[in-house]
Amino acid sequence: MTDLIDIHADDYGLSAASDKTILELLEANKLTSISFMTNLSRFENAVKDFQTVQQKRSSPALVSVHLNFVEGHCAAPVECVPDLIDKNGYFTVTWEKLFLWNYNPLMRNKIRKQLSAEITAQTERLVASGIADKNALRFDSHMHTHMIPLVFDALKDSVKTNQYKVSFIRNTQDPLSYYAGFFSLYKTYSPINAVKCMILNFYSCVKIRSSLKKMSISPSLLCGVFFSGKMNAERLEKVLPVFIKNAQNQKRGLEVLFHPCLMAKDELTEEFNKPDINEFHISENRIIEYKTCKELILSWT
Repeated sequence: MTDLIDIHADDYGLSAASDKTILELLEANKLTSISFMTNLSRFENAVKDFQTVQQKRSSPALVSVHLNFVEGHCAAPVECVPDLIDKNGYFTVTWEKLFLWNYNPLMRNKIRKQLSAEITAQTERLVASGIADKNALRFDSHMHTHMIPLVFDALKDSVKTNQYKVSFIRNTQDPLSYYAGFFSLYKTYSPINAVKCMILNFYSCVKIRSSLKKMSISPSLLCGVFFSGKMNAERLEKVLPVFIKNAQNQKRGLEVLFHPCLMAKDELTEEFNKPDINEFHISENRIIEYKTCKELILSWT
């Protein structure tokens, strides 16, 4: 596999059933990296299972902190994040709420401080487990919330305060122009995912790419948001060469993002309190993404 491409799975640590599929892909060397959710109840068992599989791999998988403010219990002390949680410590935050806070001058600084405390707590959990090295940390986030300037600023605050050394922060830039030439696929494209891409690409252009360069982090391309929920082989095989060509021309890395993990319905406990997100967790389309990742990686080598 070329070093240009990072084949990545999000949401490790979500549940036992979903983790099993990611671990299978890791053991088969179908993935080069994963994102680890550190604030969920599955965390300690997920660490043990990952360490077992990591030892079997031909080369170690890279691990990112999958910053999560929308599901599960806070990792920081509850008194440090009062506006982010309910009385039981579970997150009440949504992507839309973070978006609005970003433009609210009365709330922005207060929320930024709370987010920074939570980022530090989630990061330290992974560092303490021995899986992550605070001198070479990688970051991305659940639902790409770190692309919102408020959250990104909180991440920078945490990095500076704790003197973390960061090797990677996901630049969620999935250019829609790369898909334009495939007219046979137009009926399969999702309008909702197109809107997501436009918002995230906007933040990438006006904030994130320049900030990453100032941090001496190379901003990569990403393929996976536009196809999120159904990264099937037919579409991916057609568009991936375009991404590879552009990444090479721009001398940038390329992250191919999968969500290959299907939760069981009985795993949707009280820490999963967002019905719309839960639908995504148990969607059969995640099986499609798992099969695509499992069966097609060799054709990309």
